[in-house]
Amino acid sequence: MTSTDFHLRRLIDLAAEERSHRLVDDAFAIIEGHLDCFSGEFSPELLVEFAEVASDLRERETAVFRALDLHSRLRCEDDQFKVRALLVRCVYEARLGSETLHLKGLHLLQQLKYALGFLTQALGVATRPGGPDARYGFLVYNASRVFWDVVRPVCRQGWQRHIVQEGTTILEALKAVRPGGADPKAKGGGGGPPGGAAIPVTVDLTAWLVELALNVAFGLEDAEKNADAQKMAEYALTLAEEAKDPKLKNLVLSARAYLARKVPGKTKEDIDKASGSTVMGTALFVCNGGIPKELAEDQLINAWKSIDAEFDLRAAKEALASGVPAAPEKGSTRAFKPQQLLDLASALRAACSAGCWGIAQPMLDRIEKFQVPAGRGRLLVDLARAEIEVWRACNVKQEDPVSKLLLSKQQQQQRELEMRHRAVRLCEQCIATAKRIDEIDLVEESAVVMWNIARELACAEHRHRIHKSLAKCAEILEEIGSVSLVQLRVHLHYEVALCEITQDLLTKGKAELHNAEALDYTVPQSDLLAAVQQQIGEEDPGPYLRPMDASIDQQLHLLHWKLNVYEEPSEAADQVMLLLDQVQRPSTSSGKLASNLLVQGFAKLEAALEDLVGEKIQSLSNVFQPPPRVVTSDKALQPLPHQAPATVKEGGARADEIAALVPQPIKDQKPKSEREAGVAKAKRIIMLMCKIGLEAKRVNEQELAIKACSRAMDVADVAFGPPPIEVEGALLLAEA
Repeated sequence: MTSTDFHLRRLIDLAAEERSHRLVDDAFAIIEGHLDCFSGEFSPELLVEFAEVASDLRERETAVFRALDLHSRLRCEDDQFKVRALLVRCVYEARLGSETLHLKGLHLLQQLKYALGFLTQALGVATRPGGPDARYGFLVYNASRVFWDVVRPVCRQGWQRHIVQEGTTILEALKAVRPGGADPKAKGGGGGPPGGAAIPVTVDLTAWLVELALNVAFGLEDAEKNADAQKMAEYALTLAEEAKDPKLKNLVLSARAYLARKVPGKTKEDIDKASGSTVMGTALFVCNGGIPKELAEDQLINAWKSIDAEFDLRAAKEALASGVPAAPEKGSTRAFKPQQLLDLASALRAACSAGCWGIAQPMLDRIEKFQVPAGRGRLLVDLARAEIEVWRACNVKQEDPVSKLLLSKQQQQQRELEMRHRAVRLCEQCIATAKRIDEIDLVEESAVVMWNIARELACAEHRHRIHKSLAKCAEILEEIGSVSLVQLRVHLHYEVALCEITQDLLTKGKAELHNAEALDYTVPQSDLLAAVQQQIGEEDPGPYLRPMDASIDQQLHLLHWKLNVYEEPSEAADQVMLLLDQVQRPSTSSGKLASNLLVQGFAKLEAALEDLVGEKIQSLSNVFQPPPRVVTSDKALQPLPHQAPATVKEGGARADEIAALVPQPIKDQKPKSEREAGVAKAKRIIMLMCKIGLEAKRVNEQELAIKACSRAMDVADVAFGPPPIEVEGALLLAEA
């Protein structure tokens, strides 16, 4: 071993230990300076070890790709380092799509499928008969971890069906190397077939197999293979019972209830038997929609009675509906066990999920007479209380305690707002507590309840009251990496950004908007309504699949110019956008200054509109013409800005790869023709004119208001919609 070889090994080890980018750069400089040494003097495994460390530290993707490329050129034998190199390449390609280029929808799926091709190749080498030694079974486990990290962005409804094949391959390979005859809690798991390879990792392999099995089950359900999905869930339940982990078992039982919601069969009875509870099956099926609302109430009453027979829930419901005070309860002589109180709390939460408020209210009053144990049971009760109190404030009239008269309309509205604010704060506490005790499903459920309650407060007048709660919710959902609630996370980041911008915290607002923009919340086109799919036709489906993008881009564009102190906008629409923002500030919201600014803005918009609409917009080409590809610089070639990032694979995707995803080429984010770009520009000008008219009316400039609104409505070449897109423009025209 030469001194340089030793020094390079030492740098790689120190970089991994100290997590130092500087040491990674030093190691890469040595590699670049000794490229010809790796064919003999240096060991090729150093390239793989360097790529692993650089990939783990991130922000050095160029060095990662360079090291992997050099290793592939050496044509090394199929050993463990070949497998590790392929796994790192899989991670590199996945990050290239999700983090570097921020691909969305089918573009991201296509890139992830390309990345998974390297993982499949690595798995083939690791599990090939006569291949690497059986001691290298840990590579299969490593491949399963890489698979999980890569496919996380598409593990949601509508997209998970595309990764069933790779998930099944990983699961079968992991089952094959599972140690046989060992205790489930021992290193590497246990309970597998005899003669398996020992995996030298300190993980509970049984629990990990449960996670992968559930992932495959949800993918099969998404692919409408319900029978196969339920079989996979049954296999996961068998593993969960081996693991003897109550949380894991409850997770699998909840998944079984969800997968069997369309054809329940005897699954509810199986869940009751597996959980040892007479309530769990009913509660899970009600929460997952397996029991219709009209039947849910009776079944929940029967389930409650199986534990708390002394309390007549049906009589309490009838007394509440009639307005007659219920008879005083007799003293209960029974002490409930903690698990029984948890089951009652689950039944209460199920009643709220199904909207059975008639029994949910007496359920809450009854369960609060007992000391519900801290943890999951307390969280379920608090979530139910938040929803029930808001429902009462919105639907039950209240009397003034002094005058004994019903509250006025304004008092009733104030009562509802206060109750919503209290409920949002309670949900925030539930989210933080659930995160602390590692109840991830309750974190997501609490976030959904908070959003449903807080939506009525998400307006300019009351948004500041829920600012901190929404920010905390978005932060925790990001920490747990929630994928199923990715659309909610986009809404939360957007609302928090509006709060920050209102307080003139522009940089923080811009960061929140970028967080929202980075999330891929694309809805599968097949999930859109048939009427919406028909009206899309051959057009770009992007605005329908990601409806929040337009609002996010609009706010980012405004912040770009507000934060840019060294450059002035050249386009009239951008200039007027800044004028309107200035007019809406409290310091200039009234008076002569606001009137003068509105007059200037209208004049600029009118001139810009005259130059755009009419014969000129009709003369523009309706077919996209790519610009000439002329090399005018010695810099590295970059993707053309007008082209959608369909793939980052060298040479583009093959026809069979595209056909495997969609039956036709991807139209999402397709480039616009000159006429389409002109129409979009005209629509923006019209929207700004409508806003000028509304602001002019507010400052009592009636003549300007009528003039601006009339001019906006006179444009015949532009039409907004159809819904559900461009709703804001249509509403502005209607209001004008």
